[in-house]
This record gives sequence, structure tokens and C-alpha cells, in this order.
Amino acid sequence: MSEEAIAPVNQSAFRHGPFRWYFGAGLVSFMGMWFEKVALGWFAWELTESTFWTGFVAVAATAPVGLLGPVIGVYAERWDMRRVSVILNVAMAIVSAIFFYLAITPGVSILPVAALALVLGVIGAFYHPVRLVLVTQVVPRQFLPSAVGLMAVAFNLSRVIGPALAGLLIAAAGLPPAFIVNAVSYLPIVAVIAVLPLITRPQIERVQSSLGAQLRDGLSYALNDRLIRWCLAIVVWSATIGRGALEIMPAVVGGILSGTSSDLAIIASAGGLGALAAAMGVGILTPTTAQIARLAQFLLPVTTLLIVLVGLSANPVQMAIVFCLLGLTTTVVGIGCQMIVQLEVAEAYRARVLTWWSTANFGGVTFGGLVLGSIGDVVPLSWVMVAIGILGLGLALPLVARRPR
Repeated sequence: MSEEAIAPVNQSAFRHGPFRWYFGAGLVSFMGMWFEKVALGWFAWELTESTFWTGFVAVAATAPVGLLGPVIGVYAERWDMRRVSVILNVAMAIVSAIFFYLAITPGVSILPVAALALVLGVIGAFYHPVRLVLVTQVVPRQFLPSAVGLMAVAFNLSRVIGPALAGLLIAAAGLPPAFIVNAVSYLPIVAVIAVLPLITRPQIERVQSSLGAQLRDGLSYALNDRLIRWCLAIVVWSATIGRGALEIMPAVVGGILSGTSSDLAIIASAGGLGALAAAMGVGILTPTTAQIARLAQFLLPVTTLLIVLVGLSANPVQMAIVFCLLGLTTTVVGIGCQMIVQLEVAEAYRARVLTWWSTANFGGVTFGGLVLGSIGDVVPLSWVMVAIGILGLGLALPLVARRPR
């Protein structure tokens, strides 16, 4: 199928009443998540002052999505999305409450924090395909491109406001309250999903083939579609280079600038501001898939150059500007490629293909965060950023040149 043939219908998902409730509850949940993300990253940095452990805790919450996503996606196609979503959101709220307990426990080490971050990542691995499929049951197909973009707006609006509020809360009351805020923020999304009218998905015939065969079928479908295959490759590189740096932001702020939690909150909010602008542009303007692909083609090399500038930043203002631009470029690439995949994939393969997209995305984040964190414990992190950015540019240029026409 060509790019132009699958151009999205330009209808705002806000015209659909159930989506407005879903959007509002999701915004609250995303806000709490950013409270926890800032607090957890700074918690790891305060306990260890190690870029490796800070990076490990950050990627532990995302790595299982990449590693387990394809396996879970095989089964997720047949789940009751409402029931599973409620259960998983409650489980994540419980994990946040345990983080609160660890934060108020004197003498706690990094090991239980890292282990619990990994538990959170495993729960997230189950929730991610559910969330991606659930939005297709909240809105009819003509609203789907707008819904994908607007949920990204909610995510990135919270990414602007959440870290700033988290920084104020942490400065005033310490780390523990931030974890409680996140635990409570799950209540609205649980309540809304429990009662929201959902569109019935087409009945998926149970496949008798083995798990391995179904995984191969999903991957084969993705790789045989030239546009989906290119999107997966673009997402891998953007996540590895760009989002890898975003994930270890506490170590970057502490290691390069010797900054404080307040500096981290400001810089994280700046990254969210850029991401919000990108999400609003993609979600509200609903460009065609050809336009999205051209944007991704241009912005991937820009992302690698921004990583160089992260390493050269000399103060919080400079770093905030660079992370703002980095948030914009990585978000356009991520949302745009997800939108293309959502529209291109056949319903029978949706969960399996989307979880391969998640593997590309979160696998790249995991690899990038761990590599940057590990090398940053041996070599000055500023040098690492400059070198990775230059190397990334050299590998990005041949990739973007292969965009399907």
C-alpha cells in the first residue's frame, strides 16, 4: 500500500464523547507518571551518583516492553482490553506505593529500587500493547489518527507540567510524596476505563500455530511492508540515540552540569515542551503519511546533531534549549511512525505488529540508555555524547536515504 493511499481522515477525536473522558483521565495518569519518573531518576542518582545505575533504573522500567512485547502481543490480540487495562493500572499504582515506602526507609540501597523498577517494566510490557489496541476501541477508525496524536499531546503536556510540579514538590517535601501522587493518579483512568463504552473489535480467529510461528508471522508481516519496515528502522535509531539520552537525563544533568533536582525538573520540562509542540502539530494538523515520513527523514539526522550539543552544553539554560529541541524531534519521529503503522497494519496482525514497533522503540531506548550510562562511568559523559552524536549521524544518513517513495 502506498503512503498517499493511507492518508488519514482529518477528523478530530474530540468530536467523539467517550474519547474526551479517556483523554482527560489519561492526562491525569500521565501527569502522575512524570512525577514518579523525575523522582525515581533523582532517587537513583542520590543513592549512587553513578551514571550506570541511574541509566539502569531508567531503562529497567522500559526494557521489558522491548524484550517481552512481541510475545505478549501474540496473546494480547484476544484479551478483554477493558479488564486487563484495569488490572494493570491497579498493579502500577501498587508499585508506586512501594516506591514511596522505599523512599521513606532509611539506608535503602539501589538494589531494591532497581528490582522494583524492573517489576514496573514487566507490568508496562503487558500494558503497552493493551494501551495501543484500546484506543482503537475507544474511537471509530475515522478518528484514529487524531486520537493517536491527541493522546501524545496528553502525554507531552504532562511531560511539560509534571516535571516542573514534581521539582517544586521534591524541593518542598522531598522525594516520597511524588510517588504517592503517581499512585493516586491511576484512579481516574481505572474508573473511566471501567465504564467507558468500547467499540467491539472484529473476532480474531484463534490460531493453532505455535508461539514462535505467530511471532514470526507478525515480524514477517512488518518486514514485508516496505513502509512499516522503514518506520521500524527509523524508530530504532531515534530511540537509541535521542531517547536514550532523554532516559538518562538525571545522570546527564548531574554528571555534565553538576546540577540539582531543580535543574533536572526545569530541563525535563523543557524536553516536554518540545515534545508537546511536536505532538500538537502531528495530532491536530493530522499530516498525511507521506508528509510524516518526510519529516522523520529530515529530523533523524537533526536528532544526532542535538546529542552532540548536549555534550557541549555549559549551563542549564543551554541544556534546556537542546533538550527542548530533542523532545520535539524524537516525538515527531515516534508519533509519526506509530501513526503510519496503526493505519497500515491489518486488524488481525495489529497487536503483534504494534508490539514489534514497541520492541524497536523501547529496545532502542534500553540499549541507548545502558550504553551511554555504562560508558559514562568510565569516560566523561560530555565526551560520550559528542562521540555518540557524530557516530549516529554517520549511520542515520544512509538510513533516511532509503525512505519508500
